[in-house]
Amino acid sequence: MLAVLSACQTTEQTRDRVTAFFTEVTFGDNTSLVSEQQLNTRRVRRWQTAPTVAIQGAPSESQRQAVAESVTRISSATGLNVTLTDGSGDIIINFTDEREFVIRKNIAAGCYAHTRRRGDRIRSVEIKIGKRSDPETVWCLDHELMHAFGFFGHSHRLRSVMSASHHEVRLTDWDLMALRILYDPGVTEGDKWADIRPIALKYINREIE
Repeated sequence: MLAVLSACQTTEQTRDRVTAFFTEVTFGDNTSLVSEQQLNTRRVRRWQTAPTVAIQGAPSESQRQAVAESVTRISSATGLNVTLTDGSGDIIINFTDEREFVIRKNIAAGCYAHTRRRGDRIRSVEIKIGKRSDPETVWCLDHELMHAFGFFGHSHRLRSVMSASHHEVRLTDWDLMALRILYDPGVTEGDKWADIRPIALKYINREIE
């Protein structure tokens, strides 16, 4: 990871870039445009306990396998025992025959995630994935699962499923790093950036040094 990032950057510039990626995906796309004081009005939103994941609709076998692989990788990164279950779950992934959905601001999308919260704790998530080719469906899956686990922003700074510019198909090392930070035992729902910054920098420094 580091070799790709740091060819023309100092360590400090690389650290700033990775830090900006994390704050953008966690606290919102525009965090680089707001003051530190404004950034600290935003809070961590995440699961308090391990959610269950249920598949609905009529997914192909390759799509089912993709869900299982993503759940395994997310479980490993977060330390949560995320499990697949039949019927209903805390996170429902619904594979539909629709090609696109109209979401907020009349934007057409091939997939989306609807999150319900109680305060800063995520209570349930419904992910809908439209009828697309398998590679794009997999991209939608990991992108929406990142939303489902508390990343409500996007960032184009690094190769990530949270970037529409990089077109990553599966969770990248940077995505997994972000998951590790957000679900570190020292982080809790409602924390501000000032609260978790030392923890985030511990992981970021480990990746870039």
